[in-house]
Amino acid sequence: MRLRRLWFRVHRYVGLVCLVIMLLWSLSGVVMMYQGYPRQSAEEQLATLAPLSLARCCETPQLAHVEDQITQLVVEMLDDRPTLHLYWANGERQLFDLTHGTGLPSISPELARKVARRYLGRDHLPPAEVIARDQWTVYGSYNPQSPLYRFSVDDAAATELYVSSRTGQIVQETTRSERLWGYLGAVTHWIYPTLLRQHVSLWYWLVVVLSVLGTLLTATGLYVGWVQLRRRRSPYRGWHKVHHYSGLIFGVLTLTWVASGLLSMNPGGLLEADRGAAEKTRWRGTPTLDLPAITAQLAQVTVPEGTVRLRWLISDAFPAVLAERHDGPSERLNANSLLPEPLAPQQLPHSARRLAGADKILSQSLIHREDSYYYSHHKHARLPVYRVVLASGIRYYLHPQTGALLKKVDGNARWYRWLFNGLHSLDFFATLRSRPVWDLVMLLALSGVTLLCVSGVYIGYKRAAILKRSHQARKHRA
Repeated sequence: MRLRRLWFRVHRYVGLVCLVIMLLWSLSGVVMMYQGYPRQSAEEQLATLAPLSLARCCETPQLAHVEDQITQLVVEMLDDRPTLHLYWANGERQLFDLTHGTGLPSISPELARKVARRYLGRDHLPPAEVIARDQWTVYGSYNPQSPLYRFSVDDAAATELYVSSRTGQIVQETTRSERLWGYLGAVTHWIYPTLLRQHVSLWYWLVVVLSVLGTLLTATGLYVGWVQLRRRRSPYRGWHKVHHYSGLIFGVLTLTWVASGLLSMNPGGLLEADRGAAEKTRWRGTPTLDLPAITAQLAQVTVPEGTVRLRWLISDAFPAVLAERHDGPSERLNANSLLPEPLAPQQLPHSARRLAGADKILSQSLIHREDSYYYSHHKHARLPVYRVVLASGIRYYLHPQTGALLKKVDGNARWYRWLFNGLHSLDFFATLRSRPVWDLVMLLALSGVTLLCVSGVYIGYKRAAILKRSHQARKHRA
């Protein structure tokens, strides 16, 4: 009896602490079905680039680093000049103007303004604000691009454009509508205000603690609701009865959502997945990169029409260059001649073998349909893709044009897929992911959980009012 009374009290008082948060999670979840956090996709980033022109190319940069440690090499336009982006294994990156071979340690406000004007097609722009971060650039992935030039555009959509002071690239673009729904959705759902999110450790532990409390609240609520139902039909009336029955119907779903939300934070590295760093190193091998030969080559070739970026695939066994366009698929080029050269059929199995190392390959094939670990939901999944399944259970998904690793799925990634993506987004299989089936299921589920939370908030409010009056009465008697 004492234990039962304890669970009742735990449910009641934990509810006073976090039921409002639970309600906000439910309501913001509806918003996030249709509008996520504003982020620039790879396709949107390509759309910001001007067509590549090598007429003024190319002078070889003088490097202070070892060329063999370069992990990425990219050529694209910055305003009206071709530029070279180099990335080193230690995380350092450098930008060079290929018309002179000189380094560009930073982008001036004038140059950033020209980039923004070209992209927006506007002759006049207000002066840029220089910021370290704001609500829409608080992700850690923006740090290497910071500080940022933020241009607030006087157009119908109230566009805000962000240009990196490190690379001159447009790294973010938001509109008034995206910002409004972003606040109501992702910022609320993730408890993501800039003031908190910029302190990563504080934000992390706050979300973990609230998720633990939410899990405890829901688990004790299920226990209390079941005990009360066993005693009689329902001992409650009014909002208490609504809360009791909605908890019995939607309580398990609420528990899976809040518990899977906790797992999304990966507490203690519980479901930390291997992103394939070792495989990428094996695939790369020990290539020799001759930067003077590359720049000399660029000065003599004509890139495929519509190319906005050339990206080198640095590997001793699979060297190539990808010519990327605004629309349509990228084209694979020979690394020496920069002429079109599709991947030879035997190269995909060869690439798979190098990635697998000593592990045995059970199956490998080009697939044209999504599977349980490679699929579109809020993000588009590139198809076809080359799938490799190993004896250890690991899966690789390779770029069909290059053989490069797109995604690795190990044991933890599989658990994360089912325990977070599956439970949190209800996307267990293709039919359920298809729309409008998914919308109808999610809206029904979220409506029930929201009713549970609304009734709980009302009960909690009434309970807090009773406690306040009781405290004031004791204080008055004293």
